[in-house]
Amino acid sequence: MSCIIPVMQVEFLIYDIDVLRSVFLKKYENNLVF
Repeated sequence: MSCIIPVMQVEFLIYDIDVLRSVFLKKYENNLVF
């Protein structure tokens, strides 16, 4: 169990980062210069 929980947390963290990044890009893409 102590092995499974960190993996789930990592997956949720990666998912959260993905969501935040997409939201950030949609919100600020007009102000960013690539």
